[in-house]
Amino acid sequence: MLDDLAHKGGDQKVHLYYGVTNARDLCELDRLGSYAQRIANFACDIVVTNPSDGWQGRTGLIPEHFDRGMIESNPFDMYVCGPPPMVDAIRAWLAREGVGDHRLYYEIRG
Repeated sequence: MLDDLAHKGGDQKVHLYYGVTNARDLCELDRLGSYAQRIANFACDIVVTNPSDGWQGRTGLIPEHFDRGMIESNPFDMYVCGPPPMVDAIRAWLAREGVGDHRLYYEIRG
């Protein structure tokens, strides 16, 4: 999906939340970094659920890091792919927070 956006161009905001259990599970970081040059308005936040002592980035669950102001001010599509607990946490957060104007697409893996 990101490769397609990078190829076609466009100016819509794209915010990727990349969540892993442990930092050693991270992959394709160079590729993700290249999207910042190839997709206008691209942002990527990496979230590690069980960080090691040296981890300096975001920790916890992905919904804890959503930009509430951006979500409330713009209609959006959300694409989620991951294990059932992650998908369930995001779906529950959207329902609990009463987030309106959005479309959620998800694929359960794991």
